[in-house]
Amino acid sequence: MEMAIKKQIRTVSITVPIIFSILLVVGFTSIGHSFNDAFAATASTSIHTTKFWSLNVPITKSEGSTFVIDGKFRDTTTGQFLASKTITFTSSPPMAIPNAVTDSNGFYSVTGLVAPAAGSYNIQAHFAGDSQFSSSNSVTKTMKVTTTITLIAPQPPIGLTATGSSSQIDLSWTAPLDDGGSPITGYAIERSADSGSTWSGLVSNTGSTATTYSDTGLASGTTFTYRVSAVNIIGASSPSNTASASTPLPTSKGFLVNIFVPSPTSVMTGIVNTHLTQNDFESSYRTENMILYPKLNKSLYTSSVPMTVNQIAVAKQFGLQYVCYDNEQFNGGLSTPASELAQPAYYTNTVGKMVKDAGFKYNIQPTWEALQQEYKGVDWKQVDLLTMQLQRFPLGITPEQNFKDLAIAVSTLARSQNPNITILAQVNLAFDTSPNDQAAIDFVNSLRDHIDGVSVVVNPGDPEAPVAPFLTALGR
Repeated sequence: MEMAIKKQIRTVSITVPIIFSILLVVGFTSIGHSFNDAFAATASTSIHTTKFWSLNVPITKSEGSTFVIDGKFRDTTTGQFLASKTITFTSSPPMAIPNAVTDSNGFYSVTGLVAPAAGSYNIQAHFAGDSQFSSSNSVTKTMKVTTTITLIAPQPPIGLTATGSSSQIDLSWTAPLDDGGSPITGYAIERSADSGSTWSGLVSNTGSTATTYSDTGLASGTTFTYRVSAVNIIGASSPSNTASASTPLPTSKGFLVNIFVPSPTSVMTGIVNTHLTQNDFESSYRTENMILYPKLNKSLYTSSVPMTVNQIAVAKQFGLQYVCYDNEQFNGGLSTPASELAQPAYYTNTVGKMVKDAGFKYNIQPTWEALQQEYKGVDWKQVDLLTMQLQRFPLGITPEQNFKDLAIAVSTLARSQNPNITILAQVNLAFDTSPNDQAAIDFVNSLRDHIDGVSVVVNPGDPEAPVAPFLTALGR
């Protein structure tokens, strides 16, 4: 307990018939408090009065708590407690403390005081209002106020919303109004596939104060309900409101067709007009071929990184939708460089970033050899259209089952990363031939559960006749 007592010594000169001066000093000590009190005397009167008081305040209080100041006051000469005496208080730093008046037993008390901000307070009790006593005498004690903070989990986030897009659901919310006394460190996100009956953790802690999150890689027609909790050093809040959203169902486009026209030809005009719609595709290295079939989605081919720069510029000039990376070895002057063929996945991803950054949809058309080397390393999220070259060149070079197994493995992996990818199997009727092209028809139909359509290679000089019954047999 810290206690400080002010001391005061007053000297008094007394005049008597024989002229001399006497200095009288009276000292008093009681229960650890030292006082030097003054008395006054005249030639006819001598008064000797001392006083004793005590001051009790708490040594330590926490911020905002209440406390009491009390004490006692009596005449040490007579031993009587002094009633109806006014005690005043001061504090440093300042604190409002009302006066107190002693009762019949000399006790005084001030109750219901509130501990102010944290710090050390010197509180003094002063006696005033009686000329017999020195009004400047005081009793001092120090009270230390500490700050007590109780940490709790935060309140829940508010205003959670969910919005579905092609393959993801975007969440947004507002931070809680009360962080529980400790900063928010992240958010826990849960989702439910049964409208909130059961929940599973999606993210235990985002580790960020960001109030948005995207649940990506979702299949079309997926519906989820979400809730979010705020996290601080104590733990997680109770959950927010729930919000639900769905990814849209794909537009039914039937079994799609792409025609790959390596060189200029008008042989397909009748086929396009009869069998193809605006949902189908045309692909070529040459823009002059694109002009022949204006209603189709158009994909301009490139076979190398340097060529991609030029083809992107051409695609912009002609307003095309897709740029396609055709990485194959035996394609004459359009063959892919050996350095790129040595790392097919790396360069497929490199060209993909160039195409996507330029604002186009990305189409890839790997040979089956390149496909089996690269498909596990391709970033399928950036691929919009995959055309798998599964034509047998020359006929019978690889058993048909190997093609089918590869096509299923690739489509399964690609859709797991990008549910909205369009996958086509490419055939070349010049190679995949048998009576009525039945082998090609059977092969494509065997992959129906794994592909969205077929790509047909149309070579210069090919007759129109084989293509029409082929597409008809496939339901087109």
